[in-house]
Amino acid sequence: MAISKEERDLLSRFWDKHKDLLVAALLSIGDSDTLDDSEREIVQEASKVLANPSERDLTRYAWEFSGKCGGNLPKNRLVLEIVSHYAAEHSGLTLAELKNIFPNEIQGGTFGVIAPLDAADPVNFKGHKRYYTDEAIVLSDCSVAVSNQWRADNIAAFIGCAEKLGYIISSVKP
Repeated sequence: MAISKEERDLLSRFWDKHKDLLVAALLSIGDSDTLDDSEREIVQEASKVLANPSERDLTRYAWEFSGKCGGNLPKNRLVLEIVSHYAAEHSGLTLAELKNIFPNEIQGGTFGVIAPLDAADPVNFKGHKRYYTDEAIVLSDCSVAVSNQWRADNIAAFIGCAEKLGYIISSVKP
């Protein structure tokens, strides 16, 4: 989830003040039958990070393709830049064609790599921003948004796909 520095500072102060209560809440609702699958996944991921904060993957990446490049990017921005670059280099692409190039299965979750802009609206995800809706990619048949839901366990599939297309991707030390 993309948040501003001001919001991050506010949340950090809130966490410091209420850490015990928040951890207890996460642990108790993690086993709740009232959560849907996506909510349960979020709670489980949060619990893992809290239990092992040093295991969080903060790897950043650089990419290059025919003289164009980007660098020092977190996983989600890497995906956004490469999909945006690919679409710009291949004008006239349709949603179906782009989904064939970057299939939903790469992302591994319930979101997929791209979604039509109307389907990517945070309203569809209980207000949570799961796609870069402010940086939509215009295709020949619609506008799409790129998922911002990338972790160490699903970024490898995206990188493999991008490398097959000719992108050179390297990790950068955080």
